[in-house]
Order: sequence, then C-alpha cells, then structure tokens
Amino acid sequence: MKKKTKIVLSVFACMFAVAVIGLIAYEYTKPLDPYVTISGVQSRVQDPDSVTIFTRADGAFYDIESSSEFADLFSFDEWEQKSHISGPAELLFSMQLGEMWIVDIYSNGEAEVYNGYSGLGTKYHAYYKVPENTASLAAAYIEENGTPVTLLYDSIGDSILYHGVKYQRTA
Repeated sequence: MKKKTKIVLSVFACMFAVAVIGLIAYEYTKPLDPYVTISGVQSRVQDPDSVTIFTRADGAFYDIESSSEFADLFSFDEWEQKSHISGPAELLFSMQLGEMWIVDIYSNGEAEVYNGYSGLGTKYHAYYKVPENTASLAAAYIEENGTPVTLLYDSIGDSILYHGVKYQRTA
C-alpha cells in the first residue's frame, strides 16, 4: 500500500474516532427533558386542573385525580437523581402522566421517568432514588382513592398509550 493511501486512511480513522467520541460525549451532556425532571413530575402530579392520571398498581388499572395530597405522598424534595436503575427490581406501579409520559416506581426504592416526546437535544429518561416508603404509600392511596377502569384493547375513542399498548377507558 502506498504511503499516501496509508496517510489518508489514518486521517479518516482519526476523524471517525473523534466523531464517535463526540457523539458519546454529547449523549452524556444533554440536559434532561423538563418533563422527566423531579419538578416536572411534581407539577403534573399536584396540578388539580390537569387531566386524571392513569395508574397501574397490583395488577389493576385506575384513574386518579391530580392533587397536592397525592403529590405529598411522593416527598419529591427527597428524590435523588441516579444514572440508572441498580439491578433487578419488581415494578410496583406505573403512572401515565400524559401520552408517552410515564413514571415507574420499583420495589428497590427507585423510579424511572420517561417522556417519549422529548426533544432531540434532551434526555428522555431519568432515574431517581425515592424515599423508602413512597411506593407503598402511593400504591395504597391509588387503590383507595382511584377509580378502577376496565381496559379494552385496539379500541377507537377515549384511548391512551400505556407502555406502548393502546387501551380504552371504560369506567
């Protein structure tokens, strides 16, 4: 191989490596989407003028009204951001705050917040350590105060997207 060809290939290899490193660095430095921040979740959960929150707890589905009482159960001021969920954990309940805007609370005291409509320049996932009794208090509140709903698959009408599956509320 000629010396000139080796130089050109070396330059392209270096440019490719720099591009890959740049993309990885960009991914780690993107800001969080406002909807996956603690304050974004808190404002949605406590806003009494917003639509109901669709939840899943203990195998049943519920609609629950947003309220400051419900939001207080989460002790949002004690949530701590993490880089990931630490190991296997059981999903205790999920809250659908909006279409493609989901909060999952796990048995190990961690939460994952996801916004499927995040902008290109923001992170669409965030992970948090939540206070120890948050999940049990919130799940009990949902079961006591929520309105049970029956779900119909592949329906047209008042439907929502829940973890990628379309459901219809029939309550």
